[in-house]
Amino acid sequence: MKNIVLVVGGDAFDLEEVLKRSKRSGNPKRFKGSEVTATDLEEALFGLFAKQEVVIEEAHELKGKALETVMAFIKRPNPEIVLIMQATKKTELSKLVPCVEIGEVKPWEKQAKMADWIISYLKERAIKIQPALANTLAASFGLDRFLLSQELEKLCTYIGDKKEIDAPDCKAISSLEVEESVWIMTEAFLQRDAARGIKILQSLLERGVSAFLLVRSLRSSCHQALEMCALSEAGGHDVAEHFPQLKGKLFEKNFRLAKEAGMSFLTKALAAIDKAEARLKDAPFDESTLLMKLFV
Repeated sequence: MKNIVLVVGGDAFDLEEVLKRSKRSGNPKRFKGSEVTATDLEEALFGLFAKQEVVIEEAHELKGKALETVMAFIKRPNPEIVLIMQATKKTELSKLVPCVEIGEVKPWEKQAKMADWIISYLKERAIKIQPALANTLAASFGLDRFLLSQELEKLCTYIGDKKEIDAPDCKAISSLEVEESVWIMTEAFLQRDAARGIKILQSLLERGVSAFLLVRSLRSSCHQALEMCALSEAGGHDVAEHFPQLKGKLFEKNFRLAKEAGMSFLTKALAAIDKAEARLKDAPFDESTLLMKLFV
């Protein structure tokens, strides 16, 4: 059953990586398990003009006739059609088809895991990067591997025949040149220093820094701070060991900022940040005004 696979866990980037490894090319027919109808699936999997590659996201949401249609294809698969499904959790489909399981990453492990991913991504291209610099890149771009892969490809092109990416390369070609300012902005946000935060925010926007990058940086900092507070209040935890990417004084500073911000503020801030990002996607809102409201 090489032409059927179920990806369990992971995110959209993991699914795209599986698609790249499939033997078929072209534009696949995509469906969502929560929306697709049995008729749509019958046409895609059994129809006269069935697509060579069919992708079903949210396969754990397949129900009724739609699920029965997929089951029928699994029992009698057409070798000319590749069916790739993605689910956030195991389903009855997991027992019937080959699975690619992607383990859950704890929130406090995500940056370290992302740094490892950067090293592995570059290693496949025979390019080295020091772990500390990979960690800095991970901190700058959060969990958006689509954005990060674009930056890495730009870096690979920029260095030419060199076999290692260094800090000057990153500063010359990637968005790392604004990293320090972004960190200062998030620090001001946690300290509720609206004047300083807004001043840095406006400067970054004027320099062409993406509003989405800024709002995601704020979310990442607040989420990390909230995790620190939760672990601290729960007791029985060595909070520092859950954040291996933060060493010594860097951890102490982040932990202090987290405790000063407090769980109540951080919880409300995350809700406001999520709302702001959703509104950013619905142009024509003014980005500067929308983000400034987070600080006041």
